[in-house]
Amino acid sequence: MNLLAISSFNSSGYIREKAVRKLIESKSERTIPFLIYRLADWVKQVRDVALQGFEYFKQSEFIDSLLENLPLFEWLQKVQRTDLSGLYNEVVNFIIWGKS
Repeated sequence: MNLLAISSFNSSGYIREKAVRKLIESKSERTIPFLIYRLADWVKQVRDVALQGFEYFKQSEFIDSLLENLPLFEWLQKVQRTDLSGLYNEVVNFIIWGKS
């Protein structure tokens, strides 16, 4: 898991995409922060894979981890590389209401 997490920050978009796919397969809540970072990736394919994988983690068993990682969304919004406000609102609604 740790090597995949590190690989998700590699300078090669191909390696980041592959690492993100493997992280998603792990189905571990430890994956969530790395997916959030990749939601703002500069390569569209990596962003798309991260978004698809992030959908899996919108389950009640991951609410604590989603809540814990909300500050990452807020930080990425300040960086302004991408607009994650819609997804952020979905996550907040899911945390509050149990649905996105």
